[in-house]
Amino acid sequence: MKYGEFALIVVVLLVNVAIFALWYTIPLIFSNLLDYNYALVSVLLAVIPAVEIIGSIPIGFYVDHGRAKGIGAVGTLFLILTPITFVIFSGISLIAMIFLGIGSITTEISLEAYIFNVIKKVKIKYIGIVYGLAGLGGLIGATAGGFLFQYYDIWYLLAFISTLLLLALALFIKYLQPLNTSSIKKRRYAYKILKEERSLYKKFRHFLTGLSIFSFVFGFFEWGVWLLVPLIITIRSADIFYGGIIYGVICLPFGFGSLLASRVYKRNNKRRIIMSSVGLSVIVMLSTSLLLGFSAYILILLLFASLSISIAYLALSGYILEKDRKDIAEFYVFETISYDAGGFVGILIAGFTVIATSITAVSIIFSVIAIAFLAYFSIISKDVR
Repeated sequence: MKYGEFALIVVVLLVNVAIFALWYTIPLIFSNLLDYNYALVSVLLAVIPAVEIIGSIPIGFYVDHGRAKGIGAVGTLFLILTPITFVIFSGISLIAMIFLGIGSITTEISLEAYIFNVIKKVKIKYIGIVYGLAGLGGLIGATAGGFLFQYYDIWYLLAFISTLLLLALALFIKYLQPLNTSSIKKRRYAYKILKEERSLYKKFRHFLTGLSIFSFVFGFFEWGVWLLVPLIITIRSADIFYGGIIYGVICLPFGFGSLLASRVYKRNNKRRIIMSSVGLSVIVMLSTSLLLGFSAYILILLLFASLSISIAYLALSGYILEKDRKDIAEFYVFETISYDAGGFVGILIAGFTVIATSITAVSIIFSVIAIAFLAYFSIISKDVR
């Protein structure tokens, strides 16, 4: 394994540890400071996917034109500014959420471009390994964040996050080489970027429509569940440290599912993997509505749901590789916008219904949209095969 490939794996791990430490503890901090007004907490957190939606198209365009390294470094700097802004504004900070949104989307798109392009012949197995470590980063980040927030001052938490991100920034700058993509023209207007996105959609209309629906489902599930878990822990006065472990364990199947899917993908049964995985996630999510009084069983079911949805996501990523690799960052723009749109809705649904119905609203809405994806994909799957 070359230095660039190994550095990419380490950067992905460090960034995910930092982001998940933030994402687990931010709802807890806001809940305390906002007097447990969970609806208001969700509105404030919804700024993150909203910012990502706005920034995804221009960021994806510049990444696709040879600026992945610079954009990724800038995104890491914005992530570093997030905990610093928390300190300056005592936790309640719209600016901090904007910084977190900018930092997340820039690092996500840049690292995604590297994951698909850092080696000459991208192997789905390598992608599965990287995503698997990203899930491990979620487990480590949430657990460490919960431990520091529970037993130490918030300054320790912020120092921990900043240190990880500074190390990731150093590795990003030193070891990750610029991507060899097409050079950007000196002047490029916004309408030109949108025009290219429209032309790409016309070329792969059915594929991108199916991908967008699935990404919405994926984003709705991830953002909704990731907010529900810390809020339920707060409502039931559970131990924050153990809650962080639970939160991290739920994140882990996303990485494990990607690693598992990468192993079976070569058997050329992508359609079956996608259909069966999404269908299983629907059954599991609907089952959670019947177990409102049994938190342990709900968490176990969420583990299976996250595993299933991640397997389907990795299989769809394989389709991306088979389409047009030179437009990989622009493909990712469609996926990111749909994912964040689902996340925006998922956050608000979770925050506004967490006390009254717990996970019921999230599971029902997720299932309806997932079934819509299955219906559409079953029709057009021959076109995207």
